[in-house]
Amino acid sequence: MGRSLTLKKGESVMSLGGTLRTLRLKSKKTLREQSKLFGVSMNTVYRWEHDLAVPRKSVLKDMAEYYSVSLDWLLSEEASPSLISDIEQQLLVLFRKMSDTNKYRVLGYMERMCTELLNYHENGNGNGNGNGNGNGNGNGNGNGNGNGK
Repeated sequence: MGRSLTLKKGESVMSLGGTLRTLRLKSKKTLREQSKLFGVSMNTVYRWEHDLAVPRKSVLKDMAEYYSVSLDWLLSEEASPSLISDIEQQLLVLFRKMSDTNKYRVLGYMERMCTELLNYHENGNGNGNGNGNGNGNGNGNGNGNGNGK
């Protein structure tokens, strides 16, 4: 789950408070939302972000899980996080709401879909809007006409 980060020109080492603030802001959470999320007051979140206090170990574990970073990374004072994109965050939120059984189903589906898409593009096909294959009632994928029997 950890991130392998390298410092880029202009990036610097960050305190725990700075990291917590960056994570909160990049996830577009307010102090109020963050405080509710981790069951503390807004003043407590403010104190964490300004290095006036340190979250309990259990809260740090919850934060690491919520933001999809390792606890080691969170405490390491490395460069500011390169977080996942907005769409990845949306997918992660939905994924975490699923049962384990459904998570494995989605994972299998995504692996098959990615393999098919990679094979499609490796074989010199266009941008994905090519001819589709129809099912028995004439419905095709893409712009296919479908040749039902």
